[in-house]
Amino acid sequence: MAELIWSWELWDTNAIEVERHGHLLCFAYKWLSQKRTHVRGLDDFVGYKKHSGNDKALCKELFVLLDEADVVVCHNGNSFDLKKINYRFLVNGIKHPSPFVRLDTKLEIKKIAKFASHKLDDLGSEMKFGRKIKHDGWALWKKCYEADKKSWKKMKDYNKQDV
Repeated sequence: MAELIWSWELWDTNAIEVERHGHLLCFAYKWLSQKRTHVRGLDDFVGYKKHSGNDKALCKELFVLLDEADVVVCHNGNSFDLKKINYRFLVNGIKHPSPFVRLDTKLEIKKIAKFASHKLDDLGSEMKFGRKIKHDGWALWKKCYEADKKSWKKMKDYNKQDV
């Protein structure tokens, strides 16, 4: 009997066939000079429907922002976020944005301190910045895939607070 597999990536898994590769759900950003954090998700675009893996419009919007940026600050962005974004740009035929400086806070903190964990939630807790918003784990991503409005709100709140 075959299984439908859900995973973050295929490394070291025993998948026989991939039904569909991953895509971006949403992103959040904040310009240094502004107080407001912005968040955009697949559900913000005309024609969005459940089970949609079409992230081209979302990627185009993200491209404009990255193309304008001089510096991009993220936590674990060099190893994960920016590589996933570049992957989706390539799949969607979107050119690479203009060069920008990458400031990865995970790499920067590791240069100067040895915490027990360098996860953003753990650092926030230990350094009294605050914890990440609690959620249902993978179930939240799956409910967004199912177009559940409450889950989309929670996902966007989570993503926004990450910034």
